[in-house]
Amino acid sequence: MEILLQDLRYGVKALLKTPLFTTIAIATVALGIGANTAIFSVVNAVLLRPLPYKDPGRLVSLLEESENGEVDGVSLPNFLDLRDQNQVFEQMVAYRWQAFNLTSIEDPQLLDGWYVSSDFFPVLGVNPILGRTFLPEEDKDDGTRVVLLSYRLWQRQFGGDPNLIGQTVTINAQDYTVVGIIPMQRMC
Repeated sequence: MEILLQDLRYGVKALLKTPLFTTIAIATVALGIGANTAIFSVVNAVLLRPLPYKDPGRLVSLLEESENGEVDGVSLPNFLDLRDQNQVFEQMVAYRWQAFNLTSIEDPQLLDGWYVSSDFFPVLGVNPILGRTFLPEEDKDDGTRVVLLSYRLWQRQFGGDPNLIGQTVTINAQDYTVVGIIPMQRMC
């Protein structure tokens, strides 16, 4: 132990004699630690931490390529054909990103959201915090307009009011009935 303390004292004295070298060495070590921390944070979030869904390794996303070579999601008519003729997948769900205008509040908001089929949340293993998810009869265009709100939006814009379930909100100039609150903040 005494030898270790002697070596530390010698090292500190040597560093104090060359302040420029000491400053460069400390800055280099600090940059190295910072860069490694940043890289690990990204790798952990993207590669190491599992997705917050049931059986994420069994999820696949289907895309289709247009005649001009653009890759995009599967169109609804093609999805319906694929689902009806499916002999490979356990279940198939549809989803599409959309920007939404929530205007039935004091401070209207432009929100990111998703149109999803009724079996979307059960396939992902996501249960609502409050209320319910979508019903199969609500998949039809002429079905009742219903919406699920994220927990974060529910807290931020509606103060976490549990009486919001069954109430109407205006989205894209159309009335929707709130049927549930989901814990998801982002899809991916």
